[in-house]
Amino acid sequence: MNRSFFIRLGYLLLEILTFLGIGVLIIVTIAYPLTLLDLSVLLERPLDRSDPYFQTLIEYIPQDIGFIAALLIMRRYIFKRPFAETGLVKNRVVPDLGLGFGQATLLIVAGFLILWALQKLAMRTTLFEPEQFSGLLILFFFQSLSEEVITRGFLLATNAHYFGSFWGLLVSASLFSLLHFFNPDFNWIAGANIFLAGLVMGLLFLKYRNLWACTGFHWGWNFMQAGFFDFNVSGINVESYIRFTPLAPVWLTGGSFGFEGSTLAVIFLLLFTIYLWRKVDFSPAQFAENPVAGAL
Repeated sequence: MNRSFFIRLGYLLLEILTFLGIGVLIIVTIAYPLTLLDLSVLLERPLDRSDPYFQTLIEYIPQDIGFIAALLIMRRYIFKRPFAETGLVKNRVVPDLGLGFGQATLLIVAGFLILWALQKLAMRTTLFEPEQFSGLLILFFFQSLSEEVITRGFLLATNAHYFGSFWGLLVSASLFSLLHFFNPDFNWIAGANIFLAGLVMGLLFLKYRNLWACTGFHWGWNFMQAGFFDFNVSGINVESYIRFTPLAPVWLTGGSFGFEGSTLAVIFLLLFTIYLWRKVDFSPAQFAENPVAGAL
């Protein structure tokens, strides 16, 4: 390791601390006044902390605003690099969100159909509750955007600037997996799946040179898993449309952790990772110069 390595590492750590400091300050400034409001009056119905609309307004929208604002301030006024390298560009927002959502949907539907065909799911009922359904769709979008801004828009892109896209990809996927370490019923299969999901979303970020395809994948993966089908999402249970109980063996169905705890998910995500890896250019091209690098 030479002197240049430690200089780059120092700048990277400085950017991380700056990003977290600015982001948390803005989040607290926005979120705290919201906790003082009676949101049940705003939405014209009773609310509690488990309500998806409450979580969206109090937690995820402030996080999105805070971390996006932190990126904007850092890129334009402190470290002065192109804001577009974060992937927050105006190109192909809707098409790439839809593309990522559709890719995740295919994987989750395939997993459900295989488990159903193998009689590893005890079907119970279907129950469509419009407010709950739409609330989860909105919540998972803002939650996914928040995590993608942090792990791909900031961490991957910043590591890529100092150490290259390959290391940025590995670091962001590793942190993404660690963020779920304390979730209920976390195990090594779940850890492998979340790491692979981090690789998939990082590769989508690098392939399309924007944050939308990976956010769409994250959004579709969480919503289809827990909002549409009755898998838990990273160990968290929410009300779903198609309701069933996963049966033994847990290593196949994912059990109480959700489809992310299934070896089927490992296979699907590993194959998709290999496919995307062959499609990605790991050269240090600026996102501003090439906002859309191709299509599947």
